[in-house]
Amino acid sequence: MFRRIFLARTPCFGHCPVYKLEIYPNGQVNYLGKYFVKMEGFKSWQIEAQAVKKLNDLIEKYDYFKIKEQMATIITTDSPGCITEIIMEDGRKRKIKNDYGCNQWPPKLKAFENQIDQIVNSAEYVEEE
Repeated sequence: MFRRIFLARTPCFGHCPVYKLEIYPNGQVNYLGKYFVKMEGFKSWQIEAQAVKKLNDLIEKYDYFKIKEQMATIITTDSPGCITEIIMEDGRKRKIKNDYGCNQWPPKLKAFENQIDQIVNSAEYVEEE
C-alpha cells in the first residue's frame, strides 16, 4: 500500500494548468491550484476506498518503481511536465520528473500520471470552462 502519492503538473510557455496533488491511503486528497486552473488555491476532499485501491493497483500495473529512463532523442523547452513521487509503506520511494518536451521516459509514464488525475477526479478543479 502507498503511504503518499504526490503529483505536480509543471508550467509551459503557454496556458498549461499548474497544480499539485497529494493523496493518502485514508482517501484524503490535497489539491493546490496555481495557474490556468478552474480553482486556484487549496482544496481537500475524500475519495472512496475503492479509488484508493485503484491507485494502489495502478502503481503495480504500471510497475512505477521499475520504469526505465531512456536516451532522449527529442528536446523542446516550452513543454509542461509532471513530477510524481510515490512512497510505499514498505519504505520504497521514487520520484520521477517527466518533462513532456523530452522523450526520455516511456509513454506509459504519462498514461500513469493521467490515470491518477482521473481516479481522484482532479478535473473538477483543474479544467477551465
